[in-house]
Amino acid sequence: MHQRRKTNETRNNGTNSKEIETLPSHPYKNGVKSSASGKQLCQQGHRILMIGLIIFGLFPLLFYFSSWVRCQYLFGHLLNWPPSTSLSSPQNFNLNCTFNHNLGVEEGVTLGIWHILPKTQQTKCQKGLVLEREFEDNRIVFLYLHGVIENRGASHRLSMYNVLSQSQVDSHVVTFDYRGFGDSSGTPTATGMTYDSKAVYWWLRKFVNEKRIVIWGHSIGAAVGLRLVDELLKDGESVAGIVLEAPFNTLDDFAVTYPPLVFFSFLPYFNTCFVEPLKGKDTFFNPEERIVAVKKPILFLHAPADWLIPNSLGEKLYQKAQENRPSHMKSSVQFVNIDETGSYNCGHRWLSLDPKLPEVITKFLGSLNTENTKPEALLTSA
Repeated sequence: MHQRRKTNETRNNGTNSKEIETLPSHPYKNGVKSSASGKQLCQQGHRILMIGLIIFGLFPLLFYFSSWVRCQYLFGHLLNWPPSTSLSSPQNFNLNCTFNHNLGVEEGVTLGIWHILPKTQQTKCQKGLVLEREFEDNRIVFLYLHGVIENRGASHRLSMYNVLSQSQVDSHVVTFDYRGFGDSSGTPTATGMTYDSKAVYWWLRKFVNEKRIVIWGHSIGAAVGLRLVDELLKDGESVAGIVLEAPFNTLDDFAVTYPPLVFFSFLPYFNTCFVEPLKGKDTFFNPEERIVAVKKPILFLHAPADWLIPNSLGEKLYQKAQENRPSHMKSSVQFVNIDETGSYNCGHRWLSLDPKLPEVITKFLGSLNTENTKPEALLTSA
């Protein structure tokens, strides 16, 4: 009897044991799945760590030691849009009466240039023009120096060309791509971009008196423009005036607000690895230093909502220009806020969208004391 009861208990125990064993195992039983999940988390952590080391460790070192890396990162000329293959045909960009030219500036460097005629001169296109006759009038010629990234066919630049040539401003526009941009050969540097600007200026001077030329610089192009005019003045040359669109004042202020660099600004070695290396000859611009020597009429244009180069940097450069001028010349420097209410979303690139811009430019041109340019020609609107 006792043996039978023991056997039954054994059977029951066996049954219970079997039932327990056939139940689904808990996913974290014996820590098996937990261990696998931990491995995945560990691997992800390693990847994040490696990416962090590359971005915040290796890249700052490359930026510090390599001028080539600094130029690629600052100028962004490899982001070449629209594609350069069509730049030799400006009609592909809906530009009326525009001529494409190529200029060799040194061995291995050829620049692509556009000349856009004023709207009142476009009947000449139908008759056919040769280069020597493209500038045969008394109208102002804007030598337009664009900023970084993309090329002379970028949409926001096309919009500005139209304001300068097709609105009441009614002027010539000469624009080009620095070496390494668009269809221009070579690799950009600060010195090279200034050299290219000077080469185009001297090409233009074959056909145009210096007192018809206004330098227009946008963003970093404004820094190039100031450096260009400073060097021209030292060579005994001159220009009618300068327009600085969304400029910055110094590299120190520029670096801590420029989005591609501000990403690193929290690093304790930011100044050492990023700001100071930018002062090397291949990337160095110092508009404040240049503007002190440039005693020419200057128009500052800046949008308060500029997200790339804050309006405050343009104002600092304006104040520097005012400080270093005699009292009778201070009025020749003007600062105009474009799109003050933000209604047109002008930001950094699209100042051309503000309807008041043509009038602002026309007034500035009318204020220039240019002996060889008729005032009525500057103010005429067709």
